[in-house]
Amino acid sequence: MPCFPRTEPQLAFIVCSMKKSEALNILGLQEGFTDDELKKAHRKKVVENHPDRFQDPAQKAQAEERTKKINEANDVLKSGKWDPEYGPRYHTSSYGGAPYRSPYVNYGGGQGSGPEWVEVDPEMFRQWAQQAAQQQQAQGYDPFSPFVTYTPPTAEQQAARAQQDVRIGLVMLAVKVALCGLLALNGNYFDAMLTWAVITYLLLFSSRFGGCSWIVILFLIPVFYSTAGMLEAAAQRGGIVSIVLIISLFASSLYFDFRDVRDAYKRWTAAKKKVADKK
Repeated sequence: MPCFPRTEPQLAFIVCSMKKSEALNILGLQEGFTDDELKKAHRKKVVENHPDRFQDPAQKAQAEERTKKINEANDVLKSGKWDPEYGPRYHTSSYGGAPYRSPYVNYGGGQGSGPEWVEVDPEMFRQWAQQAAQQQQAQGYDPFSPFVTYTPPTAEQQAARAQQDVRIGLVMLAVKVALCGLLALNGNYFDAMLTWAVITYLLLFSSRFGGCSWIVILFLIPVFYSTAGMLEAAAQRGGIVSIVLIISLFASSLYFDFRDVRDAYKRWTAAKKKVADKK
């Protein structure tokens, strides 16, 4: 986790806003610590409070705040200057030289400021994840656990989901055939094709984006139908471009409908084969 260099005013404010005892307590250090002990303590605290360890938004926000404090404490102790334990807080007029030496000068052999990189051991995170998964299996699902593991669906679950997708696709086709068929029987051919296309594209948008896409769809419905109305009016007046556009929209929506049903059927048959092979 990189800790990017702070600007001089930022560091001066941090140094004058935190007591040494507070910084020592945050990093778990004692008086007389060495530079190596400071680096190790900072790295350990950052790893323990890394926001990526937490899935719950509230816990992640708390981890980010703790990490911010840890980095500030590290800056204070590395600067060698801090707010006095007793007395009013104060600021000095300048930062460039004394009394606040940049904590990044000569750090790691370089000159001037440079980023400080905290190495996070991937193996440590893997072990944490394994331990969390074992605890979750033993104790049951805990929505407030810092690790929420994903269990891949079984072959039976995949088959059931694919079968459900096939049924939904066929039902939607039947509904559109019935609705657009009634419009076509009344002579509203362009209206029937546009209605089919609008329904298909709205459902396609919802399936691709999910979540709050229905809120967007509520705004898109009047836009789609007003546009469809203008196309239909132009087509009825003999506009070749409008007629070609309506037919193209209808043909593409038919393609998407049958493609989705075909793909769902393939997933269903493949999942059923997996279930049969297991037996």
